[in-house]
Amino acid sequence: MKKYILAILFLLITVGSSYSMAEDVPELLEWQKAFDTANFDEGLDSAVVRVLSMGVGTTDLFAFALLDRNIDATNIFVSMYCAGVKSTEIVRLAETFFIRISQAIEAYRTATVRCKLGVA
Repeated sequence: MKKYILAILFLLITVGSSYSMAEDVPELLEWQKAFDTANFDEGLDSAVVRVLSMGVGTTDLFAFALLDRNIDATNIFVSMYCAGVKSTEIVRLAETFFIRISQAIEAYRTATVRCKLGVA
């Protein structure tokens, strides 16, 4: 039970910290605008690469894409694998956000074909 409460608090703090509390309608941060633009113009893979290269953490990126933009977790994982995020980080994200590990495995299989990842 403590694990669930801590995960929800972590999620609320992570997502809540990326918004301006000055107005009712939060203004997007620069990286969030870059994500939206790249996702619309070039696709999710490019958006993930662009935002990660801006120094945004994987947790913030995953929370924004999953919760604010309603992008499927498996698709986010695939794009993260293609961008070079390690499997241990993907599994940590899955556990943090209560996503099935099987989705992370499915994403890895998809990414190895789509992004020509080396199979270790």
